[in-house]
Amino acid sequence: MATKVSICNRALASLGVRNRITSMSENSEPARKCNLILDSIIEEVLRAYPWNCATDRASLAQSSTSPAFGYTYKYALPNDCLRVIGMEYEDSEYKIEGRFLLTDETEANII
Repeated sequence: MATKVSICNRALASLGVRNRITSMSENSEPARKCNLILDSIIEEVLRAYPWNCATDRASLAQSSTSPAFGYTYKYALPNDCLRVIGMEYEDSEYKIEGRFLLTDETEANII
């Protein structure tokens, strides 16, 4: 499996940078630049497609507050959720707002 260091070194090589990094925490310009952008790029790639290796299922906890209008229920998304592919029932209507899923369903099971 690729490590963050190996991913960064491949990117640096593609850009023609001769100096490779040995650690993400080393005090070098290439490592500092990789640290600035790598995690956001990984999240962007994971959001772009429903990768099998990054897909999971979860039953959401209902929030103690309701949406102001439009939907009946509000559910907190898991901290590691980057994208909701869908709900358990395909015809369920929902909307993502911030770190919450809004729906009229009494239970929220997501993929």
